[in-house]
Amino acid sequence: MSGPTQITFTLRTPNGDPLMGGKIAFALSGFDLDEAVVIPETIEAQIAADGTGTVVLWPNVAGLRDTSYRITITTAGGSRIELGAISVPESDAAVAMHTLVPVGTLGGLKTIVLTQAEYDGLDVRDGQTLYLIRAEV
Repeated sequence: MSGPTQITFTLRTPNGDPLMGGKIAFALSGFDLDEAVVIPETIEAQIAADGTGTVVLWPNVAGLRDTSYRITITTAGGSRIELGAISVPESDAAVAMHTLVPVGTLGGLKTIVLTQAEYDGLDVRDGQTLYLIRAEV
């Protein structure tokens, strides 16, 4: 069975302030197979006062059933925000969550925005993903 992948995240409000407190949940969409039966469950992580955090997840790209993780943020005030579904890669290095969250679709392709350095650091590029490189000023 594939080893876990560490996911890091930074959450900010529209004015740039950190999202202080609350939790983020990653729910595996169903059972999967990876040298064993992987049972779906929801993994939660606390959001630190600076809006950051980490979580360790099974890399569902190693599975055989095309599962995904649905991300839900619950703010300290109780508001819920759905970020959509991600696929977690196999990686020995920590992976930034914002590189996994799709912006939307274009021509049937998942669209992700990242920096040139983040793109260059990808271990594997998905042929069904459109990578948009954000200019660094």
